[in-house]
Amino acid sequence: QRFGKLLVQKVYWKRGRGFAIALCDCLQTWEGPTRSLVCGTTTSCGCLRSRSEQYTRERQRLQNQLRKARKNNLPAVFSQDDLSFLFQYWNFQCAICEREEGGLFHLIALDHWIPLANPACPGTVPWNILGLCNIRKKVGKSVGAPCCNNSKGSKNPTLWLTEFFTLRYGPSRGVRLAQIKLREIETYFTLVRERSVACLAS
Repeated sequence: QRFGKLLVQKVYWKRGRGFAIALCDCLQTWEGPTRSLVCGTTTSCGCLRSRSEQYTRERQRLQNQLRKARKNNLPAVFSQDDLSFLFQYWNFQCAICEREEGGLFHLIALDHWIPLANPACPGTVPWNILGLCNIRKKVGKSVGAPCCNNSKGSKNPTLWLTEFFTLRYGPSRGVRLAQIKLREIETYFTLVRERSVACLAS
């Protein structure tokens, strides 16, 4: 039986209380009292809660991103609706390495694909914003593999992307994977640009 994102695999009794083991749609296992499922208080392994926290945090940080763009006299039209669409499109993962937010070390943060410092930057607009993994402020930069947002910085995005995949997979495969990822990003930017135009027209 399914309860939200949880599909029950097994039910057992312990000290007169019913417990369930369920598989979440995110492929994590949840175990707990069946009452939580039946009453609707539990609908995921916890991933929905973390995604909600992720969205709330970036929604608050969005105002800072918009202020930066205005300070540079650049367009600032990235809305909360655009933020929701971005997270859903990329499945709440880093658009580059597809790492999910989690643990004590990293989060998914909004990134200007073409940096604000670049004269070619179109501003804080849907077709220039991606969610990239970023090291948490309170964690040392030496923890784990470099996060995409931190290693990209203000570099040329296309050159950085090629370098990123080349270092991971070698020259031949790295260049090919970078080209595939770049097409994915361009497809997304085209989609959100068309979406923005359609919203203005309606």
